[in-house]
Amino acid sequence: MKNLILYSCLIMSCFTACKENKTTEVTSDFVGIWQLCAQRYNEEMPTIAPFEQERLPEYKIIDKDGTFTNLIVSRNTYITVFGTYDISKKDKYVELVEKSYTNPNHNRFANEMDCEMTNGKYLKLSYDTATGTRQEKVIELWIKVQKGNPFEATEN
Repeated sequence: MKNLILYSCLIMSCFTACKENKTTEVTSDFVGIWQLCAQRYNEEMPTIAPFEQERLPEYKIIDKDGTFTNLIVSRNTYITVFGTYDISKKDKYVELVEKSYTNPNHNRFANEMDCEMTNGKYLKLSYDTATGTRQEKVIELWIKVQKGNPFEATEN
């Protein structure tokens, strides 16, 4: 009987420990599907307005479970990179790349980017990258993909 009670207590403590190690879900404006509007190298991007209607075939899916996936849509769809992300630092977005299909040097790479979000709709990411002997500053502007039925009539 003592063994049964001891065994039961051991199992209960294991379940409790497993429950406590569960990852917390992220709920923020970051979560969603983002579409790339503009990308500039060594240039400033002073305002969003000129890029409001631009859309490139690249998407970033940021999930509430702490994972992200970048993909390109053309005739086919390709996942280009995936991993986890961290938004715990102010004005920083860090992608912890698990696998990059387009740049194997980025496998197991922490890509820290300066981050500005406007109205939960626009995401401006900037980071430095080295191309050969040249250092470049890259600025990307992403817009959040809206939810809804595009074929539904709306009142203007």
